[in-house]
Amino acid sequence: MDNRLFNIISAACAAMIAIGSISIYECGSNDEIGLQSPSLIGPNAVSFDDGYADQEVQETGVVPLSLGNPSVNINDYTFVAETSFKDVKVDFGNNPNDPVSYDGAKNWLKTDTVLVNVTSENGEKAEDKEVKLKTGDTVVRISYNKEWSLVKLADGTQGYLKNEQLSDKEITPVPTATPTKKPTKKPTAKPTKKPTKKPTAKPTTKSSSSGSVKETAVTKTVYSTCTLNTRSGPGISYSIISTVATGTKISVVAQTDNGWYKSNKGFYVKASLTSTTAPSSNPKATPTPTPKASSGKVGDKSGDFAKFVKSFIGCKYVAGGASPTKGFDCSGFVMYCYKTYYNISLPHGATMQSKKGKEVAKADIQVGDIICFDRNGDGTMEHSALYVGNDTYVHAKGAKYGVVADKFSSATGIAHIRRVR
Repeated sequence: MDNRLFNIISAACAAMIAIGSISIYECGSNDEIGLQSPSLIGPNAVSFDDGYADQEVQETGVVPLSLGNPSVNINDYTFVAETSFKDVKVDFGNNPNDPVSYDGAKNWLKTDTVLVNVTSENGEKAEDKEVKLKTGDTVVRISYNKEWSLVKLADGTQGYLKNEQLSDKEITPVPTATPTKKPTKKPTAKPTKKPTKKPTAKPTTKSSSSGSVKETAVTKTVYSTCTLNTRSGPGISYSIISTVATGTKISVVAQTDNGWYKSNKGFYVKASLTSTTAPSSNPKATPTPTPKASSGKVGDKSGDFAKFVKSFIGCKYVAGGASPTKGFDCSGFVMYCYKTYYNISLPHGATMQSKKGKEVAKADIQVGDIICFDRNGDGTMEHSALYVGNDTYVHAKGAKYGVVADKFSSATGIAHIRRVR
């Protein structure tokens, strides 16, 4: 009897302990459930099969990725901020150390590459268009900074290339395979002996960037009329060998049909920049620019401003440069000439120079007027130059050309002509 009573009491105690444990467990569960979203659990749980999930995402912006929704793609909610050369472009000329320079010169590809950030001629992006370029292909470099160059292809396509991929000297592609040399067949008969009499000199044909150029043998002596570049061939696309001073004597042995002389030392010079008349004094002395007393009026020709400006033809182009010893860029050249000759201070920048003085019509242009170019039509001046009369203007054209003279009537993109008083 005692054993039976003991068993009943033991069973009752075990039941009470079990019930108490269950209550404690449920309290914890209830507290945890109380922290859950009632729309995701229980009998009123939201079902994502009825399209409600899409509505919830649109209204709240919450993407329930943890629910394993297969229709949600993280890439649909990812945005990439694009950066282009234009984003880092600054107003050209505001600072002598401006990292963006304008060129317009022809360049060659050093390696096979792909054009970056391709746009069509009207400026629209062509993201799906892949433009492959090969070694030796040519492009026109519009502008460049420390690392990148904006270039244009023959069909108007534009894009960006690394500066290290470009060369301002002509590059010939290396052939992929070397052709097998054909064996030379020995002649069966003895060659005819050449006559001892020298044949009459005939024009020879020499290849240049603009096609075939004919050279005719001549013998004459000319003198440089300005600081003059000597080149390895008859054209400005050939590399510069040296620079000769005004009045340097040059012995000519041939003349080309495109207006160049070949010297007895093998270099070429532009014929129009030479004269058969020897200078009256010290022909090899480099002219030293001397400031002239002037009323300050640009139209004043008494000091021969045009001759002063033309004396710098042949100086090298350097971005941010403003001196004949270190080199010029376009606005630096204009600034230096005005300060040295007229003692008039101008800003270093084509856009700011276009705001100085007063506007002049093309028909009324005079010696010393500043020509400002807006080649992109965006109101920003990319270039400036000086008019020197006789349908001619002088400017620091680019890294490949240096300071040169060009015809005013052939100029394009002129936005302003300013006369500084």
